[in-house]
Amino acid sequence: GRIEVIFPAGVLGGDTPIQATWFEGAHELPGHLPESSAFTYAMELHPSGLTFSEPVAVRFANELGFAPGTPIPVGYFNPETVQWEHETTAVVSADGLWVEFAVNHFSSWDINIPPHRSAPAHAERRYASRDRSE
Repeated sequence: GRIEVIFPAGVLGGDTPIQATWFEGAHELPGHLPESSAFTYAMELHPSGLTFSEPVAVRFANELGFAPGTPIPVGYFNPETVQWEHETTAVVSADGLWVEFAVNHFSSWDINIPPHRSAPAHAERRYASRDRSE
């Protein structure tokens, strides 16, 4: 699949239904991205607010072709402050196929390059057609 969530043994109690929703554009996000972010990748992991005793690995297909080792800032949408908040940094896997990061809770996540950075040259045309924050 496009998104994979890898749970350490024992981190989920009982039968917990899990869902991942991919956002195709900034217009689908729960709030406007800050000016320091350009829409790149985003998803919601459900049930929102679910917390874990240890980090859960999240990875998704590197559709824009960022080079292995590329760091990409990760933020989550905080419904209490109604703002995106920086949480961690994702890294493109050594084989270049995945963008990977770890979370301690489920929420809406943005994995976005700053506006002054550009997508890889071979992805520029596709990237330029994607929504950006408003």
